[in-house]
Amino acid sequence: MICNDKQYNVRRARAVKLRTATGGSDTTRVSGVDVGRETSRQRQIREQLDDLERDVALYESPAKGWIRLTGRLDELGALVIQARKHRGWTQRELAKRLGVQLQRVQRYEASSYRSASLTELVAVACALAAVCDLRLDLMGLPIGCGRDEIERAARYARRVGAPI
Repeated sequence: MICNDKQYNVRRARAVKLRTATGGSDTTRVSGVDVGRETSRQRQIREQLDDLERDVALYESPAKGWIRLTGRLDELGALVIQARKHRGWTQRELAKRLGVQLQRVQRYEASSYRSASLTELVAVACALAAVCDLRLDLMGLPIGCGRDEIERAARYARRVGAPI
């Protein structure tokens, strides 16, 4: 997942390098190896190239309509940043749509929204017209715990970087 221009430039350059190594558009040929037999190394390179090209294309194309964010709750910050980039919005434009100062959006994105509350993350996702499809593992919480305990556990896990 590409979250900023630096990552975009690195991944685009990597995709070009892999495309060159595979002999142009023929992804089954690597460094003079027979085209008919794909080795596991060639398959890994092809899969890596496909992933890179998909990420680059997603970053380059502004989205129309709803964006679906899919992943774990601890990945939500990076997904929201990706959705903003996918929309083609600047941090300033997102801040304007949220009615907050630019510095707040910059601070949130610098920490991948780890300092934002769940309510603020939902507001950002709504401003981006993003549908969130997230997994939350509550196995470590006692049976019958309330909403406050769940949100407190989620905030703690997000702060310490633990998978949720």
